[in-house]
Amino acid sequence: MKYILVFIFFFINFVFQTTLLQYFSIFGVVPNTTLILIVLFSFFCSEKYGYYFGVAFGFIQDILFGNIIGISAVMYLTTALIVHEIKEYIFKDTLLSPVLLMILMSFYYHMGYWLISRLFGLDISLINIFKEFVLIEVLYNTVIAVILYKIFYNNFYTQRRYI
Repeated sequence: MKYILVFIFFFINFVFQTTLLQYFSIFGVVPNTTLILIVLFSFFCSEKYGYYFGVAFGFIQDILFGNIIGISAVMYLTTALIVHEIKEYIFKDTLLSPVLLMILMSFYYHMGYWLISRLFGLDISLINIFKEFVLIEVLYNTVIAVILYKIFYNNFYTQRRYI
């Protein structure tokens, strides 16, 4: 039952991210809410939701919108693995933790995506990506992550309810 609820949550997020959130773009950039959810679920939950749903929705994202199938799935999976492994060493009671974690994971996602794309022969300029896309998305992701962090923190961590 828990996995079905989390699946529905990720599915609603995916639909929201790919449709309605496009109207709230800043300089043509929308936040990667799937990445935010993967980081938050990996950070707060003892189950490995970030792994499973990161791979699943990464593949769906790549099939529908990507140039190469599997890059997003790999990046979401490795992001979930990193967050899941380091969450024991991060203090959860401060807002500095999610801010730093989201900044690092957003940069990690884009750097890994760029590197894998280059390995497969796509000619993507790293400087142009950073100028036009990454910096704005990192800030956008961080703002949304802080808002969602407060919701996750109040519902899961302080009340010791785990999905």
